Amino acid sequence: MYDQRYILRDCFGRLYKLATPYDRPAPVAVEAELFFDPVLTQERLQDFDVSMERWRQLVDINDLQSGQPVSDQAVPAKMSELLIQGRYRLYPITEADRFIHPPQKRTIETSDKTRYLFTPASTLLISRPPEVKTFNRKEDAKAFINSLNADEAQLQTIATELSLPKQTNKSGADTLIERLSRHLATGKVVIVVSKTGGGPKQEKQAETEHSQVGHRPVDLGPHESGDTPNHSDTNNEATSQEKTFHTQEKSNSCVIASSRNIIEQKTGQNIPESDLRQQMKEIMNNPNHNFETNGINPIYAQELLKQNGVNSTTKSGLTLDELQTHTAETPVLIGFKNPGHRVILDSVEVDSSGNKTYVVQDPDPRYQGRPRRMTESEFSNKYNERAIVIIPE
Repeated sequence: MYDQRYILRDCFGRLYKLATPYDRPAPVAVEAELFFDPVLTQERLQDFDVSMERWRQLVDINDLQSGQPVSDQAVPAKMSELLIQGRYRLYPITEADRFIHPPQKRTIETSDKTRYLFTPASTLLISRPPEVKTFNRKEDAKAFINSLNADEAQLQTIATELSLPKQTNKSGADTLIERLSRHLATGKVVIVVSKTGGGPKQEKQAETEHSQVGHRPVDLGPHESGDTPNHSDTNNEATSQEKTFHTQEKSNSCVIASSRNIIEQKTGQNIPESDLRQQMKEIMNNPNHNFETNGINPIYAQELLKQNGVNSTTKSGLTLDELQTHTAETPVLIGFKNPGHRVILDSVEVDSSGNKTYVVQDPDPRYQGRPRRMTESEFSNKYNERAIVIIPE
């Protein structure tokens, strides 16, 4: 089942992904619905099967800086304003009901046990597959399809499942390969690659990616993959004296992992991440939350910390100088941007020349639990001033 809190259905049965600026950029071929007129936008909102309470929650999440809850009477106008400003974007989702369009029918498996799933580009709005193949030229797409050695029946099934329209070319014919390669080159269709020959663990990962399409919610500042280690970080190679910390165990559990590190630093408790994930599900009242595909609102971390003996306060819009002041007393939980990600700012070091080094505990496993040492410029480019900062006591 899809997480209906963030996948919206309108009165025509069409599905949409509600995205925030903290989400990864949408595929180029997937265009958001445009909103200009406040009255027409409010009328459009009435098309969706969403309760007033849910609209109000979405408004409150996107307006944390004001600190003032929005009344029910003001919700439609405020939500309309957020859509017009682009703080929320509404993207159409081509693929939704996986029982009607199961991925197996759109998958070609080659002799080396690699599976190639042909899927609408909008799938990438609601899933995070480990490898995606795209094409800029139709000729390249055509050559790749030919290399798969798929039979006519397989290609016909894929084209039918994706509802790819025929197009009469100059010769009067539109072959299946022509049709598929054309849509691949325009970016409307992509190919998700999963290598199932690497043993049970790799097979399970591929299965999870395919089965969970549609579960990823929109929240303020969830972890998003794709942020490769910045090798320009100052002295990013840790020394043997540097203390290591816990890395996240799931693709979207950076909030949990960072909370775990705060709890251990403040109380000495080393609570398994799996226990904290379960605790977080109870806090969110969402027992089916999937941390492999779904991010969470970091505001929930405050309650998680409290339940494990760490009181905290939250602020937003903090400057770099204000962050430095807070870290003189305690590490703080902050948000990174492009993509959204939760890390701990441990401290700010200042050398004799006044140059600052920001010491960051980034739970991304690629940093192996060792601090990132970032220059002021590097840190400033990543720090998200709009995201809430959780300050442990």
